[in-house]
Amino acid sequence: MKIFLLEPENSRPYNLVVKNCEQAGFTPNITYTDGHIDNIMSLVSQGLGCSLLMQQIATDDQIVQIPLAEVITTTVSLCYDSATRMNNEKAAFLRFFKNHHTEFGQL
Repeated sequence: MKIFLLEPENSRPYNLVVKNCEQAGFTPNITYTDGHIDNIMSLVSQGLGCSLLMQQIATDDQIVQIPLAEVITTTVSLCYDSATRMNNEKAAFLRFFKNHHTEFGQL
């Protein structure tokens, strides 16, 4: 049985992994959770377990990436209080995502 190293319990990535494993017919044996992806990747590179991570963040050369047969997708929402005045950094961040919505999905 593979040992899974995941992001913190009840986080969106954790729940997504558990749900997809159960849909595939098994319950993952989760022995470690951590909010720091670097810690998870370090443990995986030491052979202490496996993890399901976004391809863009699993960049350690010591880790073998195996694409899933089915792509797992989720929605991330960018939310802000429209009644609150934005500082320059927040406005620039919002402009960036609005200008790149085709790369990230609809805004």
